[in-house]
Amino acid sequence: MPQTICVFTCVALLLAAPAQALQSATPFKAGVDLVRMDIRVSDADGAPIRDLRQEEVVVTDQGRAAPVVFFQHIEQPVGLLADVETRTIAGEVSTNRGAPRGHLYLLVFDQQHIAPGNEQRARVAAARFLKRRVRPGDRAALVAIPGPGPHLSFTADVDKVIAELSTVRGGLERTGLTGMGTMRIDEAYEIVRGDQAVLADVVSRLAGESAPTDVGGSPQARTGTADNSSDNT
Repeated sequence: MPQTICVFTCVALLLAAPAQALQSATPFKAGVDLVRMDIRVSDADGAPIRDLRQEEVVVTDQGRAAPVVFFQHIEQPVGLLADVETRTIAGEVSTNRGAPRGHLYLLVFDQQHIAPGNEQRARVAAARFLKRRVRPGDRAALVAIPGPGPHLSFTADVDKVIAELSTVRGGLERTGLTGMGTMRIDEAYEIVRGDQAVLADVVSRLAGESAPTDVGGSPQARTGTADNSSDNT
């Protein structure tokens, strides 16, 4: 079982007001920021590193090192979620000691932006993540938007979540209808990004698609036919 290592960083700023400021109506401002980070540290084989020390943990914020002022190892309870929950409520007195500290994983699929035929790649990636990362004590949920699609609440049954992945579908429409004709979705994205070459190609194609069709032939052909007829007459 991997363990959770809690890293606390605390930065406090205290502004001391001079005596004159206290006598006046100048407000006294003070602030304290506390950032908590729960991390899992494992070796190349996935085994937890139990002898990790505080000085070995480096936290950076926008390229600047942040001090780690509190460091604590937390051992996760061993066993399935149902067994751990039973131990915490069994007996006359309920206790939080040994309560599950597992992680919650929420998988959300945007079906409207998954191309039909590519949903299998998304399913395989999600199944691989669930098999590798979800540990005993963790729970996972699965939601697909917009519906219809899977809507599974948090559960410790990883196999159930993986089975529901088969209901994820791809609903991306490659083309859209405009006032002049059809345009591919990727072309619309490129035009929004400012690609003038794609814009010129789309305008040229749409102009050709929207031109009226002359069943009787081109105007030049009709003029030539009329002139030949008048000469023969």
